[in-house]
Amino acid sequence: MSEKYGVYLADKGITGRAIAIVNKTGKIAWFKNYDIPVVPDLKEVAAALSQVKAATA
Repeated sequence: MSEKYGVYLADKGITGRAIAIVNKTGKIAWFKNYDIPVVPDLKEVAAALSQVKAATA
C-alpha cells in the first residue's frame, strides 16, 4: 500500500509518514503526506475526518 500511495522510500527501505482517510465507498477522501520528523496535527486530521463523515452522512 505504501508504494501505491507514494510513501515508500525504497532507497531507505522504510515508509514515509502519511494519513489516509477512506470513505464508506472505499475511496480515499483525504490524504496528507508528512515529512518523517513532523508529527501530524491531530486537530487537522480530526477536522478532515469530520468533513468526510459529514459528506457521507
